[in-house]
Amino acid sequence: AYTAPASRPEALRVNFLATSASPFDVKLVLPLGAVNQGKWYRARIQLRATEPREVTMGLFQGSSPWNSLGWIDQRFLGSEWTEFVADFRVDASDSAPVFLVACGNSTIPVEANDACLAEINPR
Repeated sequence: AYTAPASRPEALRVNFLATSASPFDVKLVLPLGAVNQGKWYRARIQLRATEPREVTMGLFQGSSPWNSLGWIDQRFLGSEWTEFVADFRVDASDSAPVFLVACGNSTIPVEANDACLAEINPR
């Protein structure tokens, strides 16, 4: 079930009713704008959980076969909002990629806010 947390109504809270052996069986999928192969991007998202838990996040194709587009990461969440930022080079172009947070291996709720992706010039 999706709700808005009272402390941050613009955010999205995901409540899980069951767990799965694979974190990718339950995903929070946030659509983004097109990306181009070989270009550098900065992904940013704010996440928190009601209790400590692990999630896998990254940029993926927006349709089957849902491959990673150059960034995938595992992180631990706590009860405080934490901003995660990653700079990476995109492996393949996609007209409708998604920011994916895989969280099916736990029933601990996850909250997400301010997901964005921007093209950058690498240094």
